[in-house]
Amino acid sequence: MEIAILGFGNIAKGVEELIFKNREKIKNITGKEVFVKTVLIKDTIKKREPFDKNIYFTDDFSKILEDKDIEIVIELTGNLDSAFYYISESMNKKKHIITANKAVVSKYFYKFYSLSLENNIAFLYEASVGGGVHIIKSIIEDLPINDIYHTRGILNGTCNFILSSMKDKDLSFDNALKLAQELGFAEIDPSDDILGLDTRRKLKILSSLIFGKKIDEKDIFTQGISKIKSIDIDILKDRNLKVKLIGEASRIDEKYSINVMPVALKQESIFYEVDNELNMISYSGNNISEVFFLGKGAGRYPTADAVLRDLIDVLLRNYIIFNPIEDKKINLSNDILKSSFYIRIPKECLSLIKDIIKEKIEYKDYIIAFTKEIKLSDMENLINKIDSDDYFFARISKE
Repeated sequence: MEIAILGFGNIAKGVEELIFKNREKIKNITGKEVFVKTVLIKDTIKKREPFDKNIYFTDDFSKILEDKDIEIVIELTGNLDSAFYYISESMNKKKHIITANKAVVSKYFYKFYSLSLENNIAFLYEASVGGGVHIIKSIIEDLPINDIYHTRGILNGTCNFILSSMKDKDLSFDNALKLAQELGFAEIDPSDDILGLDTRRKLKILSSLIFGKKIDEKDIFTQGISKIKSIDIDILKDRNLKVKLIGEASRIDEKYSINVMPVALKQESIFYEVDNELNMISYSGNNISEVFFLGKGAGRYPTADAVLRDLIDVLLRNYIIFNPIEDKKINLSNDILKSSFYIRIPKECLSLIKDIIKEKIEYKDYIIAFTKEIKLSDMENLINKIDSDDYFFARISKE
């Protein structure tokens, strides 16, 4: 079976390598011989070093689209607009789609599933959430027999590495970010990670799948870690609390809450010891209670491994052609989540929190407080009134 790969960056190179090195194993398991026939690239002059020297490199997508022998397209460009075009056009040509592109999957989730159903071909995206954690297939297999009502997780290895480094190595946020970049855990422009946007996309994919309805990404309450300082880490550390960026989605009595924010975890939490670039994701169903998945959420080989799992499922025809998403939008509410919060604000903003303070600390130009239990919607209203960008808050976990 012939394959096309779109893009030849870090992940795509890993996919090509694993296909080449495991060709005999794949044949033994699936009964089919597979090879990468064509790779789409931007720069045809740049020298490439694939493991399979017979690969044809092109900057003309139509050569892939019109090649009837190419039955599987693996999209690994990382782009949004062009990726949508590549995927939708390939699906309309009856080519199976595998992708690791979380941005395009999140934005066009319903559309891609509709195209899969219309064209009777696979749409698989295991690598788009959690890299090597392999949670998507498990959820899809549980959906027919479980009422899945909750998912949560550490979904971004870059943020987790930064927060771990701040706590364990006493680094400032800037120095922890620089270290993450030097080690290849963070991009040159880390905005999507540290602002929580990457986590939001992954959470939208998981939430859309388990709740079976459309979700607007912009409706998801999102607060990243870019505002955290060493003082926040230290004060919480003194109370045996550890900060993690958590994405969480819940359904309670047909009301939905989906949010991304820093959470101060107690030592009793199973997420407490998940450090550095590791991801942990869980989901809860009426039959299975809560199940957990732990692994590396990014990197060449963990992500490439997830892509190859999807590839093997296509070869074995071990996939379901269906659309799990109703053409109905979820209305989200931040009223159903109640918690106490840690918050650091400029002293001049004290009046905003005076009625909810449970414990107060004065530090330089800041007021630091632990609040009474309040609704997330109340916290959202509060931070919208802060006339400064120099603040930080974290939900205190009840675990």
